Amino acid sequence: MPVKGLAYLFNIQRIRLDYSGLVHYPGRVTLREARKVAGLTRAHLAELSETTTTTIYDIETGRNQRPAYETVVRIVRALQGAGLKGVTADQLFPVSEKVAS
Repeated sequence: MPVKGLAYLFNIQRIRLDYSGLVHYPGRVTLREARKVAGLTRAHLAELSETTTTTIYDIETGRNQRPAYETVVRIVRALQGAGLKGVTADQLFPVSEKVAS
C-alpha cells in the first residue's frame, strides 16, 4: 500500500518522507500519526499486525500504555511493511522509566 501524501495530514511538519520511501521521525511519534501517514485504518493495521482493532484503539487513546512486547513488534513490522521503513519501536512506545537490573 503506498504511503499517502503528508499534506493529507494535519500539518505534521516533523514527519518527512524522502525519495527512497523512508520516513524520518525526529523524536517520538504517536501510533495514530504513524498509522495515518501510512494510510492505514485501525482495522487494516490490526489485520496486518495480527492484533485486534480494540488493541489498536486502546493504544492510540492511552487506555493501554504498556502493550505486550509481541504486540509492539507486530505493530512496528506492520507499519514498516506499509512503507514506514524508518519507524522504530522506541519512537512509538518509548520507555518512560528505567528498569532496575
